[in-house]
Amino acid sequence: MKGCVFLSFFSLLTALSSHAESGLTAIAGSNCTAGIQKAIDALPPGRTSIRTIKLIGEFTIDQPVRLPDYTRLDLSDARLVLAEGVKDSMIVNSDPEKGNHHIEIIGGIIDGNNAGQGEGDFHGILLIRCGFVRIADLDAINCSGDGIRINSAGGRLRYVQLTGLRLMDNNRCGLNVMWAMRNILVSDVTASGNKEVGVRSDHSEGLYQNICADSNIGDGIFIRNIFGGNYNNLSATRNGGMGIHVQGMVASRGGNWGAHNNSTKERGKFADIFFDGDASLSYGMTKQTVLNNIMAGPYKEYGPASEKSGVEFGEGIRDGLHITNLLVLNGEK
Repeated sequence: MKGCVFLSFFSLLTALSSHAESGLTAIAGSNCTAGIQKAIDALPPGRTSIRTIKLIGEFTIDQPVRLPDYTRLDLSDARLVLAEGVKDSMIVNSDPEKGNHHIEIIGGIIDGNNAGQGEGDFHGILLIRCGFVRIADLDAINCSGDGIRINSAGGRLRYVQLTGLRLMDNNRCGLNVMWAMRNILVSDVTASGNKEVGVRSDHSEGLYQNICADSNIGDGIFIRNIFGGNYNNLSATRNGGMGIHVQGMVASRGGNWGAHNNSTKERGKFADIFFDGDASLSYGMTKQTVLNNIMAGPYKEYGPASEKSGVEFGEGIRDGLHITNLLVLNGEK
């Protein structure tokens, strides 16, 4: 198992008041996670502004890195790799019961390493009951759970920004935002090769834009049990299941959706876009929702046409769903 020695930490601590930053450089030799955590814990206690820990190099993670309030983890020059057999998530917040706030994770690569964890919710990043969060410009790959999971756990927490993400080959979802998040921005996300869903939005009020879900083993995009959402510029192609699955999209807006040549896992089983008629969720069946510029159906440039149909509507779904400019392709000869 790769290890690390940390250089320049104590010399940089003296500069915290002026630069609000400490640094760690990884080379072969010692326990990575303990050193990272020591640096985080050495930041000024009771701080009321964000301080930064910057990592440089490759770090082997053998236990979760725990982020408290007002902490930025800068990975723009780093790669975190999960050690073999570690049955835990890689980056978490320090207090999942009471929650944390003002946490940022920036840049770099988080690699779950397909680390033999077996079944379980072991994620690349797991933040529970956190508000004022920013995760930007990073890759989350090869995790046995979700690449990134954000869970308000019913707390109705607010102000999360997730931008510039590449989420690939995770065993569950690439991105999974769930259970009462509010005022969330998800932008410029690519999800590919994830086994369950590329991008899953559940119980989240906010704005999703510029989402590309391609060649996931399960569904591309799952919009589930949300209200007050705005979903724009969604692309879902060549996914194993549905391209875009909508189950409970209430009092919401959206536009410029394209979904083509999905259902690659079981030919002819799934639609490119499916508006589910299931009303069992808390916000109920999709209603009072307006969508514009929707295109679905097979097109030769995306590869073999295998979907059941371009767009499929569950029973009763059209009563509360208003779509303008819907184009369903039948396949080009």
